[in-house]
This record gives sequence, C-alpha cells and structure tokens, in this order.
Amino acid sequence: MKLNKILCLGFDGSELEDSYWQQINELTHSRVLVSDEAEIAEDRDADILLVKLGSSVQKNLIDKLPNLKYIGMLGTGYGGIDTSYASKRGVVVANIADYATEAVAEFTFGMLLEYYRELTEARTRVKNENYSDESFNGKEIRGKTFGVIGLGDIGTRTAELAQAFGAKVQYWSHNRKQHIEQAGGGLILY
Repeated sequence: MKLNKILCLGFDGSELEDSYWQQINELTHSRVLVSDEAEIAEDRDADILLVKLGSSVQKNLIDKLPNLKYIGMLGTGYGGIDTSYASKRGVVVANIADYATEAVAEFTFGMLLEYYRELTEARTRVKNENYSDESFNGKEIRGKTFGVIGLGDIGTRTAELAQAFGAKVQYWSHNRKQHIEQAGGGLILY
C-alpha cells in the first residue's frame, strides 16, 4: 500500500542522495518539495511531512494537513515541532536515532575545551611567539561537576566523555536511567 503524498518541508532536493529520494518515491504516489509553510496550502492531502533540522511545525501547520499521520525529522532535534499537539491529533513524530551522537558530544567538549583551556588565546600567543603564562588562566575539567539534561544517546555519550575527563557527572532526565547509573561509574541522578 502506497501513501498518498509526502511533503518535504525545507528541501530543494539536493539534501539527500538520489538513492534515498528513490526509496521515498517508492513509498508514495507523490513526493512534493516545499520551501516553506506558505506553499503547503495546496497540498492538504499529505500523509507524511518530512522536515529538515531547524524547521518549525506548530499547531497551525499540523491543522493544515488533516490526513497527516507522521512527521519525520531528518535530524535529531525536534524542539521546533509541537509534539504535544501532534500526539493529540494522533500524528507520530520521529527523528533519526543515533544521528550525530558523536559529533554533538565531541562539539560539546570542543566548546568546553575552548572555554576552560582558552584555546583561542593560547593559539594567538603561540603564533606571536609569546610563551608566557602571564594572565593565562587555563582550567581543567577534571574534578568539576558536569550536568547533563536529558540522558538519551547524545546525553549518555556526553556523560561518558565527561567521566573520561574526570568530571563528576550528574543528570536530569524524564525517566531515571538506573541501568546507565549502574554501568556509568558514578553517574548520579540530579
């Protein structure tokens, strides 16, 4: 059974390889690329809405699509999607599991290292052959208390990296993750 129509919000067609577009095409009678919400007025019969990371899907957009059954975020973060309203309408919302887990966790530590070790300042000094430590306050992550909000794949990996740096890790999550606490070598519920 094929779906009636898949709307791809914020796509111009260059985002995915042809083989992926072909797989999507095989699921539906019609795939429509729309650059923004204003173009959706003519495509009210869509079953599925695929959205790019950063897209906003609020109540008014969901209401424009009375046949909508599924919203797929082609990324991890779906904070711009009104998941509560979608759920009330019986619309499933999903993202790509495990997408960018390492990249986001590593970026978090890149930012922390920039902040704590003053990497930009250190690079500038070395470039200028200034090797003094005068007014240079590089700090260590070891021994700090590190908080993680949300212990999904990205939060768990970030907590693991924090522990590897020697930080004490606390977390908050909607649900307690006792299996991670037990395996996590000191991870505690906050």
